[in-house]
Amino acid sequence: MPMEIRQPLREGQFSHLEDPPTPRQKDLQWTIPLGIQQVLQEGPSAAVASGRITVTTPGTRVQFPNRRIRRVQIKALSANVGAVFIGGSDVTSANGWEPSMTTSTEIWIDNLNRLYLDAATAADGVQWLAV
Repeated sequence: MPMEIRQPLREGQFSHLEDPPTPRQKDLQWTIPLGIQQVLQEGPSAAVASGRITVTTPGTRVQFPNRRIRRVQIKALSANVGAVFIGGSDVTSANGWEPSMTTSTEIWIDNLNRLYLDAATAADGVQWLAV
């Protein structure tokens, strides 16, 4: 019998059974975290987006664009002079993650605008690719 995701039985829980379930099958359910429920309900994204973000004034955070996504790959620009830092709305050089110039890193997130960029040098930045 093929598995399929049904509407939530109650928040946070889905059935993997076809109708009508037997009494034994009613006990076979699994819990799916709420964030994943949204992805399962919306289906795959066909849109691919990419861009570059740079910092004009070091120490002043720049927010990524408002774009609903599933995941993003981020890599520091190869022309950067100093370090760049990724994080939340409070990102600084002291608490931010420093992406590599040679390898991209994938982050699973629902909207790019949750990420911010700061840099030690003006005009330094990152490039990103999202789906």
